[in-house]
Amino acid sequence: MLETLFDTMHVWEMSVLQQLQLIRNPICDYFFTLLNFFDTDYFYFLVLPTIWGVYGRKWGVRLIYLLLFCAIVNNYAKDLFMQPRPSQLDPSLGLITLHSFGFPSGAAQTHLLLAGLVIISTLKFWPVLGCIIYVLLISFSRVYLGVHFITDILGGWAIGLLLLAIYTAYHTRIEVWVKSLSRYKALAVAFLVPAIFLIIHPSLKILIFSSLILGVNLGLWLNVFISEVSELHSWKMKALYLILSLIGLFLLATNTVSFKQNPNASSMAIAHFALTYTAIGIWLSWGVERLLSLKKNQIKYNPK
Repeated sequence: MLETLFDTMHVWEMSVLQQLQLIRNPICDYFFTLLNFFDTDYFYFLVLPTIWGVYGRKWGVRLIYLLLFCAIVNNYAKDLFMQPRPSQLDPSLGLITLHSFGFPSGAAQTHLLLAGLVIISTLKFWPVLGCIIYVLLISFSRVYLGVHFITDILGGWAIGLLLLAIYTAYHTRIEVWVKSLSRYKALAVAFLVPAIFLIIHPSLKILIFSSLILGVNLGLWLNVFISEVSELHSWKMKALYLILSLIGLFLLATNTVSFKQNPNASSMAIAHFALTYTAIGIWLSWGVERLLSLKKNQIKYNPK
C-alpha cells in the first residue's frame, strides 16, 4: 500500500521535475550545484571543529551526537523505504549523481535540524528568517539537482522536526544521566552505544557513524577519567584548535579514500577503516585540546 502511494506520487513529481528543467540555466545550475557542498563530509568536517572551538565543548559534543544520530536515523529510513531518486529513474534530470536511496532527504532533514537548533537558541527575527531561507534554499536545491522528490524533502523535514523535539525534551536528562556514570560504566556505554547501532543495521555508512561515535565517546571518557583538559577560552587557542582539528581531520580522512573506492575490501581494510574514523572522533573530542593544553601545561592528572 505504501509502495503504491509512493509510485502514485512519483508519477506526478516526475512531471513537476521535467517542467523544472525548462527553467534551468547555467547560472542556476552552478549556484545549486555549489549548494551540494552542504551535503558533503567536508561541510561537517568544517562545522564540527568550528562549533567546538568557538562555542565550547558542551555545544561541540551536543552537535556531534545530534548529527551522528540524525545521519543514522536517515540511513535506517532510507534502507527501510528503499525509494529511488528522480535521477535514477530518469538520468537526464540529475545534475549530480548519487547512488543511495532517496527517501527521506538527508540534506533536508539535517539542515532543518541545524536551523531549528539556531532558532530555539536565539528566537530573534533576523536569525529565524535567515534559518528559514537557508532550509528552503538547501531543500529546493536537492529537487533542482534532480536527486530528490518533493516527498523526500517533506519526509526529511518531518524527521528533522521529530529529532529536534526529542532533543529539546530529553537532552538535559541524558546529559545528567551520563555525568552520573562511574568510570567503568561510562567506558561500557562508550562501546555499547555504537555497537547497538551497528548490530541493528550493519552497513558501511553505519560503520562510519558507529566508529565516529566510539571515538568521541572514548575521547570524552579520557578527558573525564584520565587526563582532564581545560576548556579553551582565548581566541588564539580557539583558532589553533580549529586549524589543528582541520589538519588532523584531513590527514586521517585521506586514509579512507581508497577504501571507499573499493567495494570488495578485505576484513583487514575494513578494520583499518573503522579505526581511522574512531581516531577522527578521539582527535576531535580530546586529542586537539590535549595537545594545546600540553603546550600551556594545563593538563591535570585526575585518577577517579
